[in-house]
Amino acid sequence: MKVAQHSVHVSWLALGLLSVALAAMASTGAAQETAPPSYDVVVVGATPGGIAAAVAAARAGCSVGLFEPSAHIGGVVVGGLTATDFGDRRTIGGISREFFQRVLEHYQAQYGADSKQARACNKGYWFEPHVAETVFRQLIDSAGRIELFTRHPLIEVEVNGRRIARVRFRDEEQQTDFWVRGDAFIDALYEGDLMALSGVPYRVGREGAYEFGESYAGARPGEPDPVGTGDLRVQAYNYRLCLTNDPENCVPIAMPEGYRREDYLTAGAFLAATEGATFAHHSVSIVAMPNRKTDTNNGVAWQSTDYPEANHSYPGATYDKRREMADAHRRYIVGLLYFLQNDPAVPEAVRQETAQWGLAKDEFADNGNWPYALYVRECRRMVGKHVFTEQDATTSVHQDDSIGLGSYAMDSHACCKLPQPDGTWRPGGGMYVSVRPYEVPYGVIVPEDLENLLVAVCVSATHVGYCTLRMEPVYMILGQACGEAAAMAREANAPVQAIDVAGLQRRLAAAGQILHTNRRPVADFCVLAQEPLQAGAPVGFEDHSTDEGGKVVGWRWDFDGDGVIDATDPNPSFTFALSREYEITLTVRDDYGDSSAPARRVVKVVGGPPGVPDLLIDDDAAELSGGPWIISASTPAFVGEHYRHDGNRNKGSLAARYIFTIPTPGLYDVAVSYSPYPNRATNVPVRIRHADGEATVTVNQRQLPATPPFQTVGRYEFRPDAEATVEIGTAGTDGYVVVDAVRLRYVAPGK
Repeated sequence: MKVAQHSVHVSWLALGLLSVALAAMASTGAAQETAPPSYDVVVVGATPGGIAAAVAAARAGCSVGLFEPSAHIGGVVVGGLTATDFGDRRTIGGISREFFQRVLEHYQAQYGADSKQARACNKGYWFEPHVAETVFRQLIDSAGRIELFTRHPLIEVEVNGRRIARVRFRDEEQQTDFWVRGDAFIDALYEGDLMALSGVPYRVGREGAYEFGESYAGARPGEPDPVGTGDLRVQAYNYRLCLTNDPENCVPIAMPEGYRREDYLTAGAFLAATEGATFAHHSVSIVAMPNRKTDTNNGVAWQSTDYPEANHSYPGATYDKRREMADAHRRYIVGLLYFLQNDPAVPEAVRQETAQWGLAKDEFADNGNWPYALYVRECRRMVGKHVFTEQDATTSVHQDDSIGLGSYAMDSHACCKLPQPDGTWRPGGGMYVSVRPYEVPYGVIVPEDLENLLVAVCVSATHVGYCTLRMEPVYMILGQACGEAAAMAREANAPVQAIDVAGLQRRLAAAGQILHTNRRPVADFCVLAQEPLQAGAPVGFEDHSTDEGGKVVGWRWDFDGDGVIDATDPNPSFTFALSREYEITLTVRDDYGDSSAPARRVVKVVGGPPGVPDLLIDDDAAELSGGPWIISASTPAFVGEHYRHDGNRNKGSLAARYIFTIPTPGLYDVAVSYSPYPNRATNVPVRIRHADGEATVTVNQRQLPATPPFQTVGRYEFRPDAEATVEIGTAGTDGYVVVDAVRLRYVAPGK
């Protein structure tokens, strides 16, 4: 018998951690001497990805053994992650979509198709934890040929040559061990224990920027190490809490064992520094589920339910040590809630608000109403046939061997704490970078050498790439591909590396999987007149836009660059009034709903009144007051080298003032630029001082500007002898405020 030893092919990985784990795991119990059970496919981990893998393999005719270390199936989805992270839900197909459809049908059947519960479930993507477990069990039962074993942690792996021969599990109820044979094995654990014990190389932590040329790799701005430096840091874990403010179903928060108020002074400092701070919008992030329950996640406060640095040794730890670390996370989060409800350092209004919330009495009844699963956002990552990188999610989104789609942002929670002079800390190492839908290649689930192993969760990716793959709908999509591929490998008696991928794609497509992204339309046009164009004479334009695999159905023309849509026909005409250069912009939309990048062309117009150049001031030239504005370039698009934001703090004291010199009196279009993002403020005040007085306009920076990156805020009269300023403030805003450039564009002569 050969017990596989871990082999690390990347020099900076945590070599010592696994050896400790292996020794401890291998020492528990003795193998039974009876003949081991055998399955066509053995799936380790009844996470959503593991369940999808088991169901797919069973539907393909395989006998399946599904082994789960804990007492409950469904992983973190049954453990509280019930506000599904999906990006673009049009990318979700197959068993993943079937799960959400079954959730919707559950609420419609139990409460009525037009009930508030059915409406609150958001088409099946928001749900209560116990409903998720019910639906997962329905999926398993409906597939047939699946034997489910809970409370069966993996203990040992035997590898013969390039194949896993058998694996050993611990039956925690009977306190015995037993071996299991299989033709194919699927690792669907959040920790990747099966692949690690099989000797498959893997990564932990963050790559350096030099390794794959990723712009977001390694240490991030503000950390002590230089930006881009690789390390072993793992993004923070937490529990996704199912809270309720229903007095009939609410279990109060009690002081946890070992509580120390000094552990939460950073939370108190945030509340003291944030005007108008609340529990639900700052200290945590709350999404309402059916029946007055929530999915409560980490918030924007400096200290929330994430527990940075407490998980760095988790990937290679033993089961017992992981349970200790999970319990430490539990005590930490309960302590935070207790602090927010009771400590005098917390504003009275926040204490009263937090006191309304408690654990849901009808959830997790056998676990003290606490979620079953620690939210392991990232652990090991296999080094497989294809290492998924930032570029695969941004610039190289099409894959010949695509097995499914992803679409969520590259989202990393904090990887470290940044100590502050006052004894508090700030979270460091996080990022959130939006992406468009992309295709996931077969190579991310396939190891280099081991011929009968597939990996559904701890797939082959860099830290940055994994930050977008790590969403439960994608795990289910990849799990389904694992199940189908395992069945094909068995049918063909071939290594998983050698199966017919085109055949796999056909099987996945027949099962409802969505394999290819919509290709955005390409905007293009021509001007039906020779330059220079004549002012006062109509000019025709002809659309030459294209859309691969679809058709163009919408057109948005801006002929004079003022941010106002001038025409929506494919072949319009326009009359230019002034002698000047005009930038013409066309954006088109296809029948899938995607918009093109703008097609731009500058034309020269003569024969009319003289035009006036744009007046532009970027944030570097603005008058900044009230404290530090944070420079950033993480979210496109913006003007110049960067933009600035207020860090969502010091509300009311920060302001950016843009002072213009007006060479030509007249009516000007005023526009501000910003990069939209979900954490931006929806009520940013923009005050314009013009020749006729003053006006204040509110801008929603979560919405895409009308002509990115600029959003028009009105047209006003300006004169050389009158004050001409635009001031962006932060008072009373409900999120991050961005300041970038302000543009004044001449429209017409003045009064």
